[in-house]
Amino acid sequence: MPEGLYSQQPTANSLPTLNSRSSGSTLEPLLLLIVGGLIFRGLCAIWLPPGFDEVYYYLYSRHLDWSYFDHPVMVALTTGLGWWTTGVIAPFTIRIGALLSYTVSLLFLYGLGARLFSARTGLLAVAIATLMPLLFLSFGLLTAPENGLILFWTAALYCAAVEFFPRGRSPRPYRPTYRVALIGLLVGLACISKYHGFVLGAGLVGFCLSHRRYRSVFTSPWMALSVGLFLFTLLPLLIWNLQQDWLSFRFHLSLRFEDNGLDAPEPTSYSPLGVLVTWLAGVGYLFPTLGLPMWWVTLRSSWRQVLDFINPPWSDPYLLAAKRGLLLWVSLPTVVGFTLLGGAQAIYPGWP
Repeated sequence: MPEGLYSQQPTANSLPTLNSRSSGSTLEPLLLLIVGGLIFRGLCAIWLPPGFDEVYYYLYSRHLDWSYFDHPVMVALTTGLGWWTTGVIAPFTIRIGALLSYTVSLLFLYGLGARLFSARTGLLAVAIATLMPLLFLSFGLLTAPENGLILFWTAALYCAAVEFFPRGRSPRPYRPTYRVALIGLLVGLACISKYHGFVLGAGLVGFCLSHRRYRSVFTSPWMALSVGLFLFTLLPLLIWNLQQDWLSFRFHLSLRFEDNGLDAPEPTSYSPLGVLVTWLAGVGYLFPTLGLPMWWVTLRSSWRQVLDFINPPWSDPYLLAAKRGLLLWVSLPTVVGFTLLGGAQAIYPGWP
């Protein structure tokens, strides 16, 4: 095993909990970040005029349907939450769903970092997500499909961390619990927020397949219930597309790349320069001093996963590589996939 690749594994008594000393020392700065960020984004939501897309999603909330051509139904629900409850139609009220969703997402993000690594890691994760312009402006302030996507994505990932990495050491094999069913529900809610949610589900399946310890989840009754809840949650999306000759799926998977597709660009050859531009734009929107280190850590951790595949490390439920693997399986396909897609068409920096 390469020296320094794995840190000393924590004991049951030293694992981070929300009531531990390590968590207690982060409580005050965590509240400052959460509350301070919410106040700042709330003030921006009051004074910033609505954008074109926000007006578009506001019309969704006025004309509810099972789904819509380019996005599932959740964006209509998060956009309508504020003005339905207050009876006031204003930039701030149509953004209440975004403000609340992002705040709850940050809490799940903290819990995820604390569960997998330490309370300090959770705090740093919240700080990064609070400071990155693309995140706190586009998804934490403006009403968008990403509001629900990020909320249910982080909730599903936190639930997965609790399921796959229980506190304390135990020699017993992994036994699936009810949380597997809850993960299926949360992934379904992510999917009816934005189609990225399907990549989340595929990543979680890939993680379990790639780790022998967790393959038993596929033979568990909880997995059957998980699949059932997932499909039940997708019913609005499936019903609408069935009525519309599967238009949304055909557009996102095929038509947008064809020269006769809806709003499709003229066909061009694949451009490596387009990939570079997409990558640079994403780093810029994340802010270079944050975006570049995140790419470096992601690629370095991916390389470690390759080394672990070639020379598997010792087995332990708290193995650092497995925790990194969970994060990479649910993030790397989206980040790399959309970046590479930038060589074929223009990519909005928020997609990867």
